[in-house]
Amino acid sequence: MRLSLCGNWQLTYTDIDTKNKKTINGIVPGSVELDLQKAGLISDVTPCDDISAAEFLEGIDDWTYTTTFDAPKAENGWTRELVFEGLDTIADVTLNGVKIIEARNMFIPHRANVDGLLKETNNVLEVVLRSPLLWARENDYDPMTMGRGTTVLSGQTFLRKARHHWGWDNAPRLLTVGIWRPVYIEYLPPHRFDNVYLYTERVTDEFVWAGFTWNVQSSLPDTRGCFLEWKLSFNGKELASGDMKVHFVRGKVNFQLPRSVAPLWWPRGFGEANLCDIELKFKKDDTTLCFWQSKWGLSRIRLDRDEGITQDGKGEFKFVVNNEPCYIMGTNWKPTDAIPAKADDKVIPFLETTRDLGCNMIRIWGGGFYENDKFFNWCDENGVMVWQDFMFAGEYPTLDKTYCDAVAKEARVVIESLRNHVSLAVWCGDNEDDEFLHWNHSETSILPSDNKISREVLREAVLRFDPYRKYVESSPYISDTNWKERHAPDVEDWKTRIPKNVSEHMCEIHLYTPVPTLPKVLRECKSRFLGETGPYYTCAISDNKDIFAREYPRLARLWDEYFPASKRNLQHHQTDSYLQSWLQVSRELCSTWFGRDFTLDDWDDFKFGVNVICSAIFKEIIEFCRVDRPNKTGVLWWSLADMWQMLFNYSVIDSEGGKKMPYYWIKESQQAFALMIVRYELDGEIALYSANNTLEKHRGSYRILAMDENNNEKVIALGEYDEAKNCSRMLQRIPEPETPTLLIIEWKENGKTSYNHFVTGKSPVNLETWKLWCKKINQLLKI
Repeated sequence: MRLSLCGNWQLTYTDIDTKNKKTINGIVPGSVELDLQKAGLISDVTPCDDISAAEFLEGIDDWTYTTTFDAPKAENGWTRELVFEGLDTIADVTLNGVKIIEARNMFIPHRANVDGLLKETNNVLEVVLRSPLLWARENDYDPMTMGRGTTVLSGQTFLRKARHHWGWDNAPRLLTVGIWRPVYIEYLPPHRFDNVYLYTERVTDEFVWAGFTWNVQSSLPDTRGCFLEWKLSFNGKELASGDMKVHFVRGKVNFQLPRSVAPLWWPRGFGEANLCDIELKFKKDDTTLCFWQSKWGLSRIRLDRDEGITQDGKGEFKFVVNNEPCYIMGTNWKPTDAIPAKADDKVIPFLETTRDLGCNMIRIWGGGFYENDKFFNWCDENGVMVWQDFMFAGEYPTLDKTYCDAVAKEARVVIESLRNHVSLAVWCGDNEDDEFLHWNHSETSILPSDNKISREVLREAVLRFDPYRKYVESSPYISDTNWKERHAPDVEDWKTRIPKNVSEHMCEIHLYTPVPTLPKVLRECKSRFLGETGPYYTCAISDNKDIFAREYPRLARLWDEYFPASKRNLQHHQTDSYLQSWLQVSRELCSTWFGRDFTLDDWDDFKFGVNVICSAIFKEIIEFCRVDRPNKTGVLWWSLADMWQMLFNYSVIDSEGGKKMPYYWIKESQQAFALMIVRYELDGEIALYSANNTLEKHRGSYRILAMDENNNEKVIALGEYDEAKNCSRMLQRIPEPETPTLLIIEWKENGKTSYNHFVTGKSPVNLETWKLWCKKINQLLKI
């Protein structure tokens, strides 16, 4: 039972300029920014062109939320706890004048027993939230303790707060403050299950081994006459059950099922995302004292991973599900809104697009925050695996013991809250912290393995509280061997993501390179898995007219301003240097691809051209890697959706849900079974390949239609395919037309017709020709 405390509160604070106290209405869950906007006291705190727009709020140190409520008495033996699911970030909580919580972490719930403090009526609850930056000043920093960047973004390291709040290439700078998730009084019975852990131990051709550990909180002085009963069922049919005498308040149950009767959970494309029902009862004699139930997916997701990939190609980074190698097609997930309290409402609509796109995995980026059960329940039910970063990104964390202890507590809370979701595939220590050390501190004596947070604290938490899942130290992970060889005095290209002349390459990499060099870099990459990738220095443009109007004044001001390549900067989206970098590179690429430049008056044509380029880059990466199995084992492209109103960014959906052009080309490339034309070798011949990411055979017929620059069409290839499960292969080489041509691939199977496309020929190609081709593509894709 829960008593909700969400809704209208009172917000009081001291104005930074006048020093006067102000009181306005507040909404919980929410944030001070939303409340100030609703009260008409501030306007847009996330403008497109001002990284300091909300800086005047950062010095306020006494944001005070207050509410009054009544609380019914608890039944005999029951207890009551006050729960804040999210406090952002430095908060002191008092109930009826007594401090009960000191919160220092936005990522985890905070709770306190309030039995001795609650009254039946007129309880006063007060939450005082401090300035994150003023609190951060009170910590003792060593030379290596710093976050992404060394000036604008400094101060974040000791704060357990979303890293994107300091600004990013995908986020505005906005150090939010508030009660961002629900608040309630929880009534807890005297007997209850706590921290049940479900796991699938092993899956073979004959059997499925699984089990669970259970804990009971009970007021009983002893367990005489107590039993645990349990039952596992699927669609109402019992699969396994048992009972055991209870001698202690915790225990473990292991069992096995014949695989022939076990409804295994499979990721998208491999089968059904079956979820069983598990029920536990804690009984004394014939009385049930407490009951627990949950959904349970029987599945063993394994990550086969080596330290690195050797020069001769040995080494693995491969996901295996129920003993079947699973090629990964997926995306990176950022918070769905720059203000955390607004993000939850967008989660399900944005998740639905991953189903449409054919994704079988989502990586939750370490610069955001942990998603809740709603997110993971959807992934469980829809067969989408989750790569979960811990919340570290682009930083070198402090080794301070108090901070490490706080991270250890956070990790345990997060692991225990998410580990029973079958969709959770792997834990990862951080986003690009190894890379951060490489880019910023390569000449120090520090090695990647000296990162205590990723190598010790988080690893130990996973080993202790979720030992049936793999842990990856960093994305991408840099071994000490790779590090030392990359930073040897005679290595000239040590700054590159794919250095030469090293014996051990990274197994998983974030592959970004300027568009003109992508074909070569992609084919030379020895890494097995692309944890992030996509167009670099240019990105897709939203069709949203309101977002364009918001950005137009800055576009007009900077359109023809020269910006030397040496000053290009993609660190902070709200700076002019970011827009200039993107704009100049995009215009250079358009000149190469379409043989012309654009003025701002040509915006629609320019937008179309940039979106074609970005779509083609996503398509080339995804399709090349799909046919390069087993050298490549998966791609998680960057990224799904914008978290604020951005005219252009590395996402395929804008913040309002609008789908940009790359969305549709990615959907085309990520069909579970697809035919695709790929130029496997740089400057080599093109060929038709099959890519089967299912556990079924596929058989049918195909034809390839060529459409030239003058809209003339002809069939250039016909054939049949008969493809084995879970593999890719070349079907035939394709005679390449001498002039730029759109090739339409059409295949039929069991009465269904599917399409893909490939464009061949050297640039430039007239923009009007591309429009004609895209119209044809859109017709086939029913856009």
